Amino acid sequence: MERDGWISTENKESRLWRFHQRGATLEAIYSKRTTDFEFRMREFPELLDKEVERATFASNGDLVFTRLGCVYRYSRKDLRKGKPGFAADLNGLTREMTGSGK
Repeated sequence: MERDGWISTENKESRLWRFHQRGATLEAIYSKRTTDFEFRMREFPELLDKEVERATFASNGDLVFTRLGCVYRYSRKDLRKGKPGFAADLNGLTREMTGSGK
């Protein structure tokens, strides 16, 4: 995570990672007890809930995250509007088996 720009602080129970991008701060709280991440943004606290599996900033500054099999992308303008610029539900996809002869 550090290679990608995240900065960490640690205590006995958890590790807090912060990623700053264009005035916004994304936080990832890693629980040592459950080995799970919880993501949040202080500027938009209602956006990321406990169902978010992964979140990061893309190289262009857009917030990209996954929740329950869906992918969302928000530009700074989209964040202010409260609507994603892109959303895709990937739950209906199936994995094609390679090398099975089918």
